[in-house]
Amino acid sequence: MPGTHRFLSRIWTLVQEYLEAAEGETSPEQQKELLHITHRTIKKMTEDLEHNAYNTAIAAAMTIVNDLYKQKAEALAKNDDWKQALQAIVACVAPFAPHISEELWHQLGHSATVHKDSWPEWQEKYLVQDTVTIAVQVNGKVRGEITVSSDVSEEDAITAAQENEKVKIHISDKQIVKTIYVPGKIVNLVVHQ
Repeated sequence: MPGTHRFLSRIWTLVQEYLEAAEGETSPEQQKELLHITHRTIKKMTEDLEHNAYNTAIAAAMTIVNDLYKQKAEALAKNDDWKQALQAIVACVAPFAPHISEELWHQLGHSATVHKDSWPEWQEKYLVQDTVTIAVQVNGKVRGEITVSSDVSEEDAITAAQENEKVKIHISDKQIVKTIYVPGKIVNLVVHQ
């Protein structure tokens, strides 16, 4: 129960801080990130609810709340970008917490109930990321990570992995006998001991 209360309190706090915030613009980077995390969550929660995967749906809601707190630390302003993100999370949480969602929905300026025709739809164009973070392993143990373009070639990903400072410690003076690359996920460097 304490975890659930803390989660709902964080949603409540986000909406209250948004309502008290000054009007302002969102930077293009923050706007892109808000759209990405919002549409990612809408898609995840929609699919999870359709498959009766309620635990993972709630986990996705908790993730977006954490992500919104990080974004809030950079800049929270009263504008359409933030309002859409908050409306989406309130609507997505409504099946699990109907009363608090209803109250927050009205505070965000709606007169109709959150439980009727308010489920948001995700747009694929906001799910695409420019960069990805890839784990780098040496002999199967994670030794670092790299952030590269989402369309990085295998050769460039392996080169970036080898140039990572944390990875260099584990491969210096050793011969790389094999490289394994799983696009967008992992680079594994197999070295002789």
